Amino acid sequence: MTEAYEAKNQNDFEENTRQINAAIYQISTNDNLKATISEIVAITGLHRNTISLRGWAAGRLIAIKEERKARAAELTSKKPTEKVDFKNQLNLALDELCFWHNSALIKDKEIKSLQRQLSLQQEAKSFWEGEAKKSREACKELEDRVNKLQGLFEAL
Repeated sequence: MTEAYEAKNQNDFEENTRQINAAIYQISTNDNLKATISEIVAITGLHRNTISLRGWAAGRLIAIKEERKARAAELTSKKPTEKVDFKNQLNLALDELCFWHNSALIKDKEIKSLQRQLSLQQEAKSFWEGEAKKSREACKELEDRVNKLQGLFEAL
């Protein structure tokens, strides 16, 4: 009977080891997965003590972390140094400056035109206000005359 339990335990041990190896392989090939025992637990569903008791698993995770750091350092150090084309940047800046300068000149012309229109409209307003005042006075005089004439007709 003991042999049956030992055989079962040995099979479970081998199956757990296979699952841990598969999880470590997934972690090593996928940079989105964290190189931690918690990640192995999430992948395999095993208890963290089952993984921690196998010291080689933690050692392999440390190796994966170092490998990732080395890869990241290599990528940052291998960035190509771009040769800065100052003439091109200067020409682009000059083109943009000319564009905005021309836009400002156009807006200044529009402002001057609108100011001229405003002054003409103000003059026209003043003129027509004067004309309206004259018309009201003339109308008032005519109404006064009409009232006088009506008074004379009524008196007759």
